[in-house]
Amino acid sequence: MPDDRGMNVPTFGPVRVMLTAGAAALLGLMVLVLSDSKPMWLVMILLAVAVPAAMFWSGNLKRFLLLGMVACSSLGITKSLVVHTGVYAPALELFPADIFIVALFVVRYVDGLVVRPRPLELGPGRWVVWAWLIGAWLSALIGPDVLAGVLAAVNVTKSFILFILVADLVDSPRDVVAVMVAAAAGLAVNIAMVAAQFVTHRSLALQGSKVATMGIEMVYEGTGVSAFRPSGFLLHPNKLADYLVLLLPTLLLLVLMGAGRIGRRVWLTALVL
Repeated sequence: MPDDRGMNVPTFGPVRVMLTAGAAALLGLMVLVLSDSKPMWLVMILLAVAVPAAMFWSGNLKRFLLLGMVACSSLGITKSLVVHTGVYAPALELFPADIFIVALFVVRYVDGLVVRPRPLELGPGRWVVWAWLIGAWLSALIGPDVLAGVLAAVNVTKSFILFILVADLVDSPRDVVAVMVAAAAGLAVNIAMVAAQFVTHRSLALQGSKVATMGIEMVYEGTGVSAFRPSGFLLHPNKLADYLVLLLPTLLLLVLMGAGRIGRRVWLTALVL
């Protein structure tokens, strides 16, 4: 229906109003029933509603799943499925990014093999990546501890699928910018968590985050000096360090390029991060 400016505005019939009111009432009832639960559960309920809503309103399912996968790849909220013995032994766990990885892989498979058939486009380095994956599984199956090796290989396979999805679906400068923005969003969330950990001098483990309790406080013997090591959402300070080693040089490069070359908004964002 056109308004005074001649633009089309949506109209809401009685059925749509009833469905919207019913959905809102159901969500309110769920929050009320779980009001005595831990705050993390309430946040998870709201996210479980907000993510599908944003996904279908986005108008581009594959793009939404791709950016969600990249943004959530640095969030270490986990659900353990199979845990092996040992402090550093690998485990089979579900991460927030895994939901996007599975959904995007299914969408890409259905669209690329059934609806509009086209092969995976991984670029000239695809044989190196495949050799890396095959080597991981061979070493897992012939190693002294097969269960630990298989769990580690499964984790490697998830990283492999994430890589091939990004390599296959990112095919324009606009896609590169979008992926970088999603990665920056994940980095910003981690920086906020690191800041909170520094202020409170605690790990601030959320429900589902199995944060390391050892190695977060470095004490230099004989000097009386100690240093707090935050982990952000990456469960261990060493993982946070590895994550920053990958991202900080890219941000530094963007800052050194200057606002004149990459745009003031991108430059300011890289500078802040």
